[in-house]
Amino acid sequence: MTGKKIGLALLLAAAVLGTALPAAATHAPHPATVDAVPSALTPGVLDGHVYAITQVGSTIVVGGSFTKAASAGSTTTLSRSRILAFNVATGVLSESFAPVLSDYVETLLPGPTPGTVIAGGKFNTVNGVNRKGLVTLDLATGQAVSTFAPPYLNGIVQDMDLRDGRLLVAGTFTTYGGQPRGGLASVDPVTGALTGYLTASVTEHHNYDGTGANGAVGVTRFDITPDGKKMVLIGNFRKVNGQTRRQVAMLDLSSATATLATNWSTTRFSSPCNRKGSDSWIRDVSLSPDGSYFVVVGKGGYFAGTLCDTASRWETGATGSGLNPTWIAETGGDTLLSVAITGAAVYVGGHQRWLNNPTTRDAAGPGAVPRPGVAALDPASGVPLTWNPGRNPRGAGAGVLYATSAGLWMGSDTEYVGYFQHRRPRLAFFPLTATAGPNLSTPALPANVYFGGPTNATLGGQTSFGPDDLARRGYDGTTAQPVILRDSGGIAWSQVRGAMLLGSTLYYGFADGMLYRRSFDGVSFGAPAAVDPYNDPVWSAAKTGKPDGQTYRGLAPSFYGELSTVTGMASANGRIYYTLAGDPNLYWRWWSPDSGVIHPVRAAVSGGTVGDSRGLFLSGNQLYVVAASDGSLRRWTLQGAALSGGSTLVAGPSVDGTDWRARAVFLGP
Repeated sequence: MTGKKIGLALLLAAAVLGTALPAAATHAPHPATVDAVPSALTPGVLDGHVYAITQVGSTIVVGGSFTKAASAGSTTTLSRSRILAFNVATGVLSESFAPVLSDYVETLLPGPTPGTVIAGGKFNTVNGVNRKGLVTLDLATGQAVSTFAPPYLNGIVQDMDLRDGRLLVAGTFTTYGGQPRGGLASVDPVTGALTGYLTASVTEHHNYDGTGANGAVGVTRFDITPDGKKMVLIGNFRKVNGQTRRQVAMLDLSSATATLATNWSTTRFSSPCNRKGSDSWIRDVSLSPDGSYFVVVGKGGYFAGTLCDTASRWETGATGSGLNPTWIAETGGDTLLSVAITGAAVYVGGHQRWLNNPTTRDAAGPGAVPRPGVAALDPASGVPLTWNPGRNPRGAGAGVLYATSAGLWMGSDTEYVGYFQHRRPRLAFFPLTATAGPNLSTPALPANVYFGGPTNATLGGQTSFGPDDLARRGYDGTTAQPVILRDSGGIAWSQVRGAMLLGSTLYYGFADGMLYRRSFDGVSFGAPAAVDPYNDPVWSAAKTGKPDGQTYRGLAPSFYGELSTVTGMASANGRIYYTLAGDPNLYWRWWSPDSGVIHPVRAAVSGGTVGDSRGLFLSGNQLYVVAASDGSLRRWTLQGAALSGGSTLVAGPSVDGTDWRARAVFLGP
């Protein structure tokens, strides 16, 4: 990706010592999402587009196609030719760092020595001297470091990283100093001399065959796992070292020379998407801080069943051919240009209007939520999180997202964050102030099982419960304790349709067809709130800029139409599971308990049916389902979207004389 993420320990050490970070910087994990309000202490980039951001000690360096800028809080315009630097704490531009580059900067990286930065891009000269596409600059003077003198590249440099003393370079070049290199090269970071470590070569256009858009073949972005053993690369290519790899490939970096990973491939990026609009359509890739997965984003138009105009998650450790993504986040036909993963969130930028929008082109379909120009996705499901600062106007899009331990930087070609709310010309910083995300953990046995709205007057062998009562019983998976009546919290439990407790938040369906949530700590309930992220109070009436007066208003998914017949629900690992009256299937959808957004596509859990239920709950991977017919409790093993093995009868009238039926059955404290 553009701008490698910086680890917390490294950042703090650099700030204290006042020196540059080691160039082989690590990815930046966050405990929570960043703030939605951008800092005011950022300079303004007053024209062009920001393409690259990196941090060197206490200095932020920005690259792009711009020619002028202003310090934070200043109205004085300064000339800055495609690159600038400023103090991270004040937003004040460096007066001494003002090199003149002849064309745009595409990628930046802390240099191999303190106080230097490496820039790559389309430029041919730096300060009037020939420097084709690759240069190391002194941050104190803006002059090129004379010892770094790479030979001529016959293309554009689009991404870089520094690992194990090697500068790895990607772009659209086919030669480096006259030596053949197909979009990838390894060079000495001090001298720029070519080495033989990275010689993998990408070839052939993804789309162009004499018609349509004709782009340069090459590698546009790559990212490397924190342990340095794997590289994921994207670009305009059909083959890597003669092996078919459409737009995305994986390299093994663990040996003396880098090699193509022959046990990882997919056909999901083979679609041409909009052949007339682009030769290739993937735009960015980012690995998670632990290296376990990566996310790819792109453009291409709306083509149902493809990965055009989507973000998709891929497991780094998966092997085989014909691999498929874990999840897909759809915009409904709008471009995504950038991605950065912090562990707490997958941030995506572009010029999208909505996300969670797989079924409708150029409009908000069922499930769509407004996420103008920038969004945070739930890493488990790809469904949007609550974080929603937005960008309007959206312009060409947010071309770079760069995470540090202090927060998230965003570069674009527009002026505002929010709906004309926070003026941050082409550069914004979202601070990380939260020390922990919301508690959305799922309870596990032994625990109390709660029964809201018993549907049998002999619940637990007792006859003193009414249809709006709430009761509980202790249960360890084997032995059920006596049922105890407790305060109902003012909830009409006879109207509830399934419930689940995540952390201290109770989610429940209601007979009115709405999903609600309220706090619950085992003693008292908070006030109810409707879960309706599709009608965002900030964005629903805001105009998208389309000539027909279109707004960002979303649309609830079909799940809300099912709520009146839901008989049980549970959640785990980004999925919401539920059953419907008179239907033996267990259904699931992707969702985010943080935002309450639910994916519009429903699927049945494979491996069997659970029968007509009257309540269910999860403990780990053990699914407990109450039978509507007699109130018995059965247990299944649930692995993601599949049931494995048969069921086991664990409680009920025929086992221990207990009845488990209720409108809402959930685990809690």
